[in-house]
Amino acid sequence: NSLSDLIVFGKRAGEHAAQRARNLAPPPIDEDQVKASIATMLEPLERGEGENPGFIYDEMRDMMQAKVGIIRTKEELEEALEDLKAFRARADACFPGTDRRYNSGWHQALDLINMADISTVAALAALTREESRGGHTRDDFPVPDEDHWGQHLNIVWMDDGEIKIRQERIEPIRHDLQVSLDEVKAMIKERAEEQGGGK
Repeated sequence: NSLSDLIVFGKRAGEHAAQRARNLAPPPIDEDQVKASIATMLEPLERGEGENPGFIYDEMRDMMQAKVGIIRTKEELEEALEDLKAFRARADACFPGTDRRYNSGWHQALDLINMADISTVAALAALTREESRGGHTRDDFPVPDEDHWGQHLNIVWMDDGEIKIRQERIEPIRHDLQVSLDEVKAMIKERAEEQGGGK
């Protein structure tokens, strides 16, 4: 549904980011940070043994689709969070082999860490938001709750690895835009009623 939005605003954001980057001086390079990043990238190749990362990748993807997919419930989201702890431990111990050339397992081993982290954040945010809104559908909370959830959820990753969720009020829509939105909603409701679909 949002493909046209993604294309238009992705292009605009990319152009503005590129322009801003051209106007900035290059930052200094932290050699210790570079060495640490290289060590992190090579670490899966040095484990010597472990599970094939491709199997973990497929299982995690299937679990997320089943428990954090389109229709969500508290029970499944809580199960997913527990499953993700186990997936993260498996990802930390997987072994893609030792070859650095054409090794898709190496890429998967590195992707698994990010995949587990982002999946955890998505499941935690979905569990926290006890309502349905847009692409987020909770079977146990089927309607929007504007009073409590009409706000952004910001994910904060603490230095100790703890994830915190901070709620931030959404700035009110400009009056002229709100009037236009109300007119469109009224028109949609009126047309639905004319076709027998309104209540």
